[in-house]
Amino acid sequence: MVLGPVPESGFEGQILQRVEWEVPGRNGYASYEVSTLTGAEVDEDALIVEAVEDSQAPVQLERRAEYYFCPTGVQWCPIGIVNLLIMVVVIAGPQPRLATKWAWFWLGFLPLGCAAFLVLEPVPLWQRQPALARQGRLTGGWAWLAAVLTQPIAARLIDGWYQTVPW
Repeated sequence: MVLGPVPESGFEGQILQRVEWEVPGRNGYASYEVSTLTGAEVDEDALIVEAVEDSQAPVQLERRAEYYFCPTGVQWCPIGIVNLLIMVVVIAGPQPRLATKWAWFWLGFLPLGCAAFLVLEPVPLWQRQPALARQGRLTGGWAWLAAVLTQPIAARLIDGWYQTVPW
């Protein structure tokens, strides 16, 4: 776990620090506040250090010498890479049969939208002929509207499931 520097004694003001941690298969980060401006002193830094000391798991605490808020270097997201590859397949591949390419583009922003494309559009990549499109395919405008209206619900469902998975 990496924390920012300890605020100097006599510190007056408000700062937002970054905390990072590594867990096998999933790294995380958050920000925490250190403030003397709100009337009551807020020192979330001390709460994090206390939680690390009380942790059952072995946790190493490292302090950064400088204040920063952004990570450096390339941050890889496997799901993002898969979504990018599926978008290339949608663009370069033959015309989908259930919805237009624009519809699948907008539906790809939904959680599991790209998975739905792979399951529902079984057109082999090597087939260069247009697929037999059904009458009344889903168009880009309707797909955009559906994505905008269902994204908050889908994100909440996925987040609720994600919190229950024992990582």
